[in-house]
Amino acid sequence: MDISLASLINVYSLSTGRRLFALGQVMKAAKEQTFKDLVAHCDQALEHDHKTRALEAAWAAPNLPAAGPGAVQKVDLALDRT
Repeated sequence: MDISLASLINVYSLSTGRRLFALGQVMKAAKEQTFKDLVAHCDQALEHDHKTRALEAAWAAPNLPAAGPGAVQKVDLALDRT
C-alpha cells in the first residue's frame, strides 16, 4: 500500500496555453452570469499568463551565434600583440 503524499495529492498543473484557454472560457461564462468578482480575477490571471507566455517564448528562442569578427575582436588582437 502506497502511503506517500504524492499518492494523495495530484499536483498536475496546466501548461500556459491551456490555462489561457481555460481562463478565457471561465471568463466568458462568468460574464454571462454577471459574476463581477470572478471576471476581475480571470482578467488578472489572463494578464499574468500572457506575460508568462511571452517569457516562455523568449526562453525558448534559439541562441544566435556571434556574427563574426567585429571591431572589438580586431582591437583585442592588436592589443594582445603589443
